[in-house]
Amino acid sequence: MEAAREEGYELWYDYFWAKADVVFGMPVALDLPTVGPYMIVGKTAERRQFERNPYFWKVDTEGNQLPYIDRIDTQIVSDLEVIQGMIMSGAVDFVGYGTDLRNYPMYRSYEDEGGYRTLLWESGMGSEVILMVNQTHEDLALRELFQDKRVRQAISQAIDRDEINEVVYFGQGVPRQYTVLDTSQYYEPEFETAFIEYDPERANELLDEAGFDEWCEDEEWRLDHDGEPIEIKYETYMEAQWSQDIPEIAQDQWEDLGIKLDVEMSEFTTLADNVSEEQDFEMFNMAWSLTADPDPYQTFSIDNSDPPGRNSGQYHNERAEELMEKGRTTLDQEEREEIYEELFTLFNEDLPYLFVYFRDESFGVNNRVDNFEPSEFQDWNWNAHEISVDY
Repeated sequence: MEAAREEGYELWYDYFWAKADVVFGMPVALDLPTVGPYMIVGKTAERRQFERNPYFWKVDTEGNQLPYIDRIDTQIVSDLEVIQGMIMSGAVDFVGYGTDLRNYPMYRSYEDEGGYRTLLWESGMGSEVILMVNQTHEDLALRELFQDKRVRQAISQAIDRDEINEVVYFGQGVPRQYTVLDTSQYYEPEFETAFIEYDPERANELLDEAGFDEWCEDEEWRLDHDGEPIEIKYETYMEAQWSQDIPEIAQDQWEDLGIKLDVEMSEFTTLADNVSEEQDFEMFNMAWSLTADPDPYQTFSIDNSDPPGRNSGQYHNERAEELMEKGRTTLDQEEREEIYEELFTLFNEDLPYLFVYFRDESFGVNNRVDNFEPSEFQDWNWNAHEISVDY
């Protein structure tokens, strides 16, 4: 606490998170105190190195100290072709999130040659791919545009999620708005369908109702309240196929609204820094969602809007703040269900994020890796301390 107060923090955990160098919820600062199984000991733009925590609090059934693995070297690869080659050659122990579900048959065909197995994971996420806008952008015309929930509703209904599902995932995804898993006690069917129907006519009506009903002389683009054509920079990253395909589809579909998208592609680490640290963006896409037992405070509370907080889009709703705090502090399950029902209803009206769909993940796991058991109720690395590698 003394160090925290010296730095101007009243609470030790505020000081901890300020020093944690958080990138989308994951602390990556070197020499960071942890009770987890691994400590980060090195990081560059291309790599992260982790070593086992000798003070980790778990042992296995035979009394052996966990985790089993001494060191983990994580490579950040932006070239999709390189990722595919790493999987099929068996050059790495594990590949995740850089795989392409469309290549699943090809991954399977090289399993014997590469000495790996391909796993499909029904992730513990209710919905995943998201679009976020910056509601406090320094450009006042964009700020006014993004802060109107009718605009966010309109662009959501101008996304043809069925086309995206077929083009990007060959029908293996599920179009879905903000929600939890359908096996969760907090799930309600109406949560996943809010504003996901592709309806360009209704989307145009919503933009008119929001006051963006003026067009340029050739009627190609709508005008903002400064009388300029509405033009949005859409930032995405190159490491995943979906993050390349979806912006192109949205770019075509939003032309029907009179909204021009300028798609800007970068490496994931560059985009993450721009969004999380600099908060210098207009719109971006990432992948994120809730688990079976939700707590959206870290993502949607205004308390977490300063860099590197997750609420980089600066969403704020007073009633949502009250409900998030109640949900975090209430132990009674029936009361929590009521709280989250109201909260999810509110979120799916406000659309602080636009969720696109849910999908299975495919992982390439080398045969020398044991105890890799992804759970459908939480993140895939829930048992990282029990995973072992036999070299």
